[in-house]
Amino acid sequence: MYKKYSFIILAIFILCPAIVAAQGLSVSSVSIENQSVNVDTAVTISVTFNKSLKTYKPGFDFGKEGVIGLVPITTKVSNLSISGATISADVILKPNTTYQVIVANRFLQGTDGSTLSELITFVSTFSTGAALDLGSISGTITPAVDLSEIPAFVGCFLGSVKETNFIRGAAVASDGSYTIGNLPAGTYVVYAAQDVTMSMNIESLNYGMISAVTLTEGQAKTDVNFEIPSFNVTSITPADGTVGVDNSTTITIVFDSPVNTETVVYEVVPEPISQGETVWSNNNTTLSIPVTFNSNRNYGVGVAFAVSEAGQGLSS
Repeated sequence: MYKKYSFIILAIFILCPAIVAAQGLSVSSVSIENQSVNVDTAVTISVTFNKSLKTYKPGFDFGKEGVIGLVPITTKVSNLSISGATISADVILKPNTTYQVIVANRFLQGTDGSTLSELITFVSTFSTGAALDLGSISGTITPAVDLSEIPAFVGCFLGSVKETNFIRGAAVASDGSYTIGNLPAGTYVVYAAQDVTMSMNIESLNYGMISAVTLTEGQAKTDVNFEIPSFNVTSITPADGTVGVDNSTTITIVFDSPVNTETVVYEVVPEPISQGETVWSNNNTTLSIPVTFNSNRNYGVGVAFAVSEAGQGLSS
């Protein structure tokens, strides 16, 4: 199914990034300071923001409906609440374990509608034991989209990629470098992601990963470098600037990877006199749109949204 949007709706797609950039919710403090040790196993965790929050029933389960959580995940949570600018919960933790407090920007909003600038914010790392884990993994990520436009995060899964194995994460710096610290010995999958589609949805991220990164106790593993794959439109025919196009022609949009065809949103502006049935070819990398144009008019065509069969969002 292909959605045809009016020019007004297309304009909203263009304006959305500017609206997001103007918003300014941020974490001000957390009740357990970063790098704390000997934290009680029965404790209240509070995260305070710079603005009052909209009140609703929040979740404390990172990766699902939760807005704050711990990794490794704990299910022993009670008295979860929002009061003013603070989210609090009582949790029961395992002894001698290093945890990380995470805020996920999915449903969290300030009373003024503001949101966090990053999809996931890594707030504080602490231990219920006498010392923190000292292993680390660092390297450089090649992003799908420039990091000045859309930030990225990186995380470590112990053994395999599933939610219960996610134990630590970090933001990717503007130069693409990252360091994930306080890791115990083990074999990890290192995962990096960007919210290229701007959907604020953890399940629809552009991501890359590298497997079998093994750490010994306290080891600092460097140069773990990899990329977040991009997904792009490689050409549109008629090309930009073409003149003398036939009134009856076929617009062709070519992608660099097979497309989930149900996700594509495109626009021809102004609307043609008529448009025939669209056709996909070349392993779902080429979209053909037969159209009939008015004479002596300028037209434009663009793709507002698409997701590849591999689940990557459109990067260009």
